[in-house]
Amino acid sequence: MCEIAQYMATSTTELFFFFFLGPVHQTYSTIFDHSLLSCFVQNAPRFTRRSLADAHLEEVSPLEWDRAENPAYAYQLYVFQANLSVLNKLRERKGMNTFSFRPHCGESGDVMHLAAAFMLCGGVSHGVNLNKNPTLEYLFYLEQIGIAVSPTSNNFLFLKMKDSPFDKMFKRGLNVSISTDDPMLFHLSHHPLLEEYSICRQFWSYSITDLSEIANNSCRQSGFDHAWKMQWIGINYFEHGAKRNVPDKTNIPMIRSQFREETWETQNTFVEKNAAGTYKLLQCQHQSSFDLFKQADKREELEKRNHELEKELSELKKLIKKG
Repeated sequence: MCEIAQYMATSTTELFFFFFLGPVHQTYSTIFDHSLLSCFVQNAPRFTRRSLADAHLEEVSPLEWDRAENPAYAYQLYVFQANLSVLNKLRERKGMNTFSFRPHCGESGDVMHLAAAFMLCGGVSHGVNLNKNPTLEYLFYLEQIGIAVSPTSNNFLFLKMKDSPFDKMFKRGLNVSISTDDPMLFHLSHHPLLEEYSICRQFWSYSITDLSEIANNSCRQSGFDHAWKMQWIGINYFEHGAKRNVPDKTNIPMIRSQFREETWETQNTFVEKNAAGTYKLLQCQHQSSFDLFKQADKREELEKRNHELEKELSELKKLIKKG
């Protein structure tokens, strides 16, 4: 109690981290003293953090934060991720499960919250504000960072379905999935996630292949054990590209996976060549290839026209002979 009183007297920000991560740290060294908490953290795949309004970012430790307003969102993410990284290292050494960090981010607030999440987190919940910053959206695409969007919750609180960027992000190839966020508030059945899939299918006219791809993204983003994921979506699910796809398990045709892989590799090649200063050369090569295809199309069209003229001429000669 003395330790708690000391924290309460100094900093509410430090108090938050003390209460939240303190007991979880203790389960590492005194696991049998916290049997219920230990059971919980063994089955808790990730932590999340709500996106709040920003204050000024200051170079002070949580212990020294004595202001009435919240620290900046980026500050909170950094401190949380730093503590979580230490905790994960400790738990990994003991053969225990580790945690990922997927904060609520990009639903409201400043779009730069997503920049902080890009650098510090393995994925985000919501992320709909990415449509306000194409550069950030492109970075999320290149790195294939998981984005769990909640269209129904957004529709009630921040963004109507007709304005939601989910469909656009999915078609562009971002690693998006569907989540529920607030099932007790916005859903009407005992299967809220099924409701989300049904609503999205009806609203955006998704095919079974589209829904299967979204569900596959969801499984890969989830915190389920490696063995379960291998059983559900294939033994190479953690690889990139078409080689991870097992159509018999995922219900995704190989042509869809190959299209996603080729598009992603093309974009990465452009970025790498541009960084190496050879973008112009690559652009010229692509333009030359495009010109060759155009010339080939023209040749094919001319040959087809010549064939038609020869056929017409042959028929005309037959008519003349008959006459």
